[in-house]
Amino acid sequence: MTETERPPFPPVRSVVHNTVEDIIERRVQKYMKELRMCICGVCYADVLAITLNRSKPHYVSSEMGENFAIADMLTSDEQTISLDADIISACMLVRDKPRKNCAEVIAEEISKQEGVL
Repeated sequence: MTETERPPFPPVRSVVHNTVEDIIERRVQKYMKELRMCICGVCYADVLAITLNRSKPHYVSSEMGENFAIADMLTSDEQTISLDADIISACMLVRDKPRKNCAEVIAEEISKQEGVL
């Protein structure tokens, strides 16, 4: 088969999906609020990225596969506990060491500068 005779497959990115990412996205905001940490976009993205990097992905290629995978993961206590532990750990890391462009850090710096003026 030559280069021009390749079968017309759709791009893989549009066909496969990591169901773990969906579950983590839903749970991150809950834990960020419970831990009373900054919920700005920077902190949210940091917690999400750290958690996703620590978690084992679960890819599916159909909506039915996604539904089965999510149901399976949410009914598995071991997987749920592991994901929650990863999310809480990431939240605590970001809460304790937020980046300089975090909304709360910026507000705190502005407040300090206003106090000096």
